[in-house]
Amino acid sequence: MGAQLAAPAGLDTPLPAGYSDPQTPTTNGWTPLPRARLPFPSIVVGSRNDPIGGFGEVHQFARA
Repeated sequence: MGAQLAAPAGLDTPLPAGYSDPQTPTTNGWTPLPRARLPFPSIVVGSRNDPIGGFGEVHQFARA
C-alpha cells in the first residue's frame, strides 16, 4: 500500500485570482492541511510553476 500525492495545493495561503474564495476550502473541509507523517510509503510530486502549490510549500509537505 502507498500513495502518490500529485501537486498538492497550498490552501494555507490565499489562492490566485480565478480560484475559489479563501473561505470555500475551509467550509468544505480541505483545511487545515495535515502535517503528520503518513502511516504508509508515499511520494509527493510538485512543480516549480504551479500557481496553487508553490515548490517550497510542496517540499514542506513532503518533509512532513
